[in-house]
Amino acid sequence: PGAKQSFGVTGSFADGTTSDLTQSAVWSSSDSSVVSLSNAAGSKGEATALKAGQAQVRASFGGVTGSAQLTVIPAATVDGLAIAPAAVTIEAGRTVALKAMAHSTDGTLKDVSEQCTWSSSAVSLATVSNSAGIKGQVKGLANGAVTITAVLGIFTATGAVTVSPPVVVALNVDPATLRLPIGLYEYVDATTAMSDGSSQSVSGTVLWTSTNPAVADVQLYQGKYAYVVAATAGTTSIKASLVVLR
Repeated sequence: PGAKQSFGVTGSFADGTTSDLTQSAVWSSSDSSVVSLSNAAGSKGEATALKAGQAQVRASFGGVTGSAQLTVIPAATVDGLAIAPAAVTIEAGRTVALKAMAHSTDGTLKDVSEQCTWSSSAVSLATVSNSAGIKGQVKGLANGAVTITAVLGIFTATGAVTVSPPVVVALNVDPATLRLPIGLYEYVDATTAMSDGSSQSVSGTVLWTSTNPAVADVQLYQGKYAYVVAATAGTTSIKASLVVLR
């Protein structure tokens, strides 16, 4: 209902010629409650669906009538709602975009994320956005399991989000640049930047290396404090690497 369809009519004459009579014919419907026909200049033959059903679209000219059957089908309506993906795991500090998909009676699926109202079962573990443009975006905050809910009218859908511990996204050495007199030392610190925005000193657990240990090398004090000792004049790069246990 509400959809429009333009029809045309061609007249065939006794002398074998044909002519477009769309604008000259008088248009009518066999059931004006199902479909209406326009006889207005410029839109003659335009049918407007009013409700589901069948009707004959008729065009009359010079006492002759031609017809075509028009079927108006019911407008598709939403009959179900689902969240995609239905289950997902993210690290604390990371985000994931969930979508709410509406299933209609005509078998189609439509993304209705922006039309839904979203909620989280545990906002201390994960939040979900209701801001325009990013509705359904989930941010993991702390380790645990959360149910995310999307509501569209009378329909409700849920999805499962598991938040795992934060992961390392960067490893930094501070200070980034050193200038040392020969024979002196300075402490350096290796820190991890985590996906949840936190940081942690890992100087005692990383693998320290120097590209030119003859110039300067790294040593540990009490197994957790790293310092660089200058041996001779020159330049070297001090690197810290995380050791991954398998």
